[in-house]
Parts: sequence; C-alpha cells; structure tokens
Amino acid sequence: METIKLSKYTIQFKTKGNYLVYNSFTNSFLEVEEKLFNIITDARKGKTDILEQLDDSTKDQLFENGILVSNPKDNFNELKLMRHLRRFRNDFLSLTIAPTFACNFRCEYCFEENFQNKKLSSELKSEIINFIKGYDVKHLNITWYGGEPLLVFDDIVELNKLISDLDVNYNSSIITNGYLLSEETIKKFDELRIKSIQITIDGPKEIHNARRPHVSNKDSFTRIMNNIDLLKKFYKGHVKIRVNIDNENAKYYPEVFKSLKIKHPKAFVYPGFVTTDITLCKSVGGCSFTHNDKAKFKINNYKKHKIIEDTLFPTLVNSECMARQINSYLIDPEGNLYKCWEHIGKDEFIVGNLLDGEKANNDMLTRYLTGADPLSNPMCTECNLLPICDGGCPHQLVQNLYTNSNYDTCSTFKDHIEQFLELHYNHKLEIEKTTELI
Repeated sequence: METIKLSKYTIQFKTKGNYLVYNSFTNSFLEVEEKLFNIITDARKGKTDILEQLDDSTKDQLFENGILVSNPKDNFNELKLMRHLRRFRNDFLSLTIAPTFACNFRCEYCFEENFQNKKLSSELKSEIINFIKGYDVKHLNITWYGGEPLLVFDDIVELNKLISDLDVNYNSSIITNGYLLSEETIKKFDELRIKSIQITIDGPKEIHNARRPHVSNKDSFTRIMNNIDLLKKFYKGHVKIRVNIDNENAKYYPEVFKSLKIKHPKAFVYPGFVTTDITLCKSVGGCSFTHNDKAKFKINNYKKHKIIEDTLFPTLVNSECMARQINSYLIDPEGNLYKCWEHIGKDEFIVGNLLDGEKANNDMLTRYLTGADPLSNPMCTECNLLPICDGGCPHQLVQNLYTNSNYDTCSTFKDHIEQFLELHYNHKLEIEKTTELI
C-alpha cells in the first residue's frame, strides 16, 4: 500500500477566511475547504494517519500538486538530480564576452577605471573561435558585456561574423549603459542575433546623473531615455531596464518604474539590488539590501504603488548560475576566463586564459563548480523554499565559505512567503473582479 506523507515543501495558511496551500517543489497554489485545511494542519503536527481519511479524488489532486508524497526524500533526490543535470549538461556553451574594459561612464562602484585601453586583439578573436570549436555543442549563447561593449561595436560585428560561420545554433544578448545606442546600431541587432538588451539606470534624472556620470556629458540620463525610445521604434527583441537599488535611492524607484512603464509598457523594468557595500555607501555605513530589505521593498511597492515585477509569486529555479555550469565562462579582453561577472578584472578569480594555457586555477574553478553547494548545506536542504531559491548567489556562498564573509544569500521569499502569496492571491481576486465588471 502506498504511504502518504505531507511534503516538506508544503506551506499552508489562512487569510481573511480563505484557506490556502502552497508547494514550492511544484510551485502549485491551491485554495481549499476548511476541513481539508485542518487535515493538512494536523498532518503537519505529526498526525499523518489522518491523511488516510481523504477520498481518492482529493488524494490524487494533492499528490498531483506535490502537497502529498509517498516518501519526502524523493522530492529532494529529484531536485538534486535535476540541478546536477543542468550544471553538467554538455549540449550548450554559454559565454559572456567583454570585448573591452573601456567605459564612457565613471560610476564609483565599478571596476573599469584601471583598464581603459584594453580591447580584443585579432589573436584573441581567433582563440575564442577555437575555444568554441573545442566544444561539441548544439546551442551557443553569447552575452556581450564590458566595460561598455558598444565602444567597440565593430569588434562585436567582426567576432559575430566569425561565430555565425560556425555550425552551431547561436543567439546573443547585450548589457550596455545605453548611451551609444543609435538607429544604425539597433538595426544591426537582428543580424547579430541579439535577442535581448539590458540597460541600467540608477534612479530619476538627477540621481542617475550623480551616480552614473558620463565622462563628458553631465546629463547621460536624457540621452539614455531617448535611446530607449529608439529601441521601442526599431528593436523587436526583449528590453530589460535594471534600476540599481540601495538604501540611498530606493525611495525613487516607484517614480522611475511608473514613468518607464507608461512609455514602454512591454519593457521589463526591475530593481537590481546592491548586495555589497560600494564606494557610494561607505560614508553612510553601508547601503546594501538583505533578503528582508528586498522583501519589504517589494511588498511596500505593491501595497503603496501597485507595482508588480513578476515577483509576488515565486518562480521555480529551472536554470543554474554560470558559476556552477561546467560550460559557462566569462572572457575578458586579455583572454582571461572567469566563472562570475563579479570577477572580471580581478586576478585572484581567473580560472584560465585563452592565450596562455598554463595560466589556470583549478582550485578556484572547482570552488565554484562544486564548492559551497546548497545541496550539501543543511541550512538549505532543510529549507522548505529550496526549489525556488537554489541557495542564493554562488559567488557570495563561496566567499562566505572560503573568506569568512557574511553575505545574506537567502531568497527574498524567506520569512515572507505567506505575505507574498497572500498579496498574489488578493491581486488575482482584484483582476477577476475587474474582469467581471468589464
């Protein structure tokens, strides 16, 4: 006879007379009758035999949604298997390429200031192609990064041509400050297979211009906003606008979000939380956001401003950070290989070099591929939100383990999952009422 257990990933709570049950393994969210809710509550308290009283139809529904399981360990084993398969899959190669260290901005929190004149050499372009050829993959993804990649747009076009000549399914994206976008450049994005573009701003005009100053133009904000208008007119891909957020500028986010969404309703506007203390923050004793700060920020934005960035309801982790993927690397203009965007320009994090085969750091490589693994961390494995969290940023986890750092790596939903689910539930009810009125 099949045993019946309550999944460790099941969460149940009441809100204004409604009885809600959520499971983080399947990401299912159900409204149930009070009687069934009480049965689940009793099972949570150890009275698992009460689950045998459920009729077959109810049992089937709860099993299908992951609320009930035959053996709680099976969920974790399946989760572990899927994570390992994603980490070590060999049918794709993902490269982040920084074609230059140079940048036309002088942001105080960035790394580029000491590397202004470095860009891809012809030799390195050839070695990048040889590197790609060394992998027998079906899919290739390139992210153009920097520095500011549009400063050397001709190099991107040239390298793209070399990559396109390879027999591989290839797409790319670009991360840019947006200042050098033009109609001519944007119209080339399609042939460059650039399917997504990310632009970063730091707040409304005055705040952005102070935090992200251009080398000569005191008003980079206006130029960027005009260029985003060009994207709307000439670009068919996905536009993401990241708004850097810390305790110094968080209050301006609703204003920025609403103004952008009015003009660009299809753009994905989201907060990019500062997670390490930067130069701008030192004078005030630190301005980074903990997971509790992030949760309060998002909850307040919804309650006060009805801002939703697809974050009220959790998302299952269906991909791995490049730091843990065997076939993912960042390549800088000197041919150095890294496992994380945070590492570029920092010698201690180099794991190899395309121009110097002897320049390798296997210890650093294995730290990121297998060290500081949340699947081996009791705090993570016992957490009922592991399927929607994955333990947090691998770079921060490695730093915590090997350098005695103290990064807060928990999910935004940690300690706040019921609040988020309740807001999501009420939001759906509001939509249904609006639809009925229409």
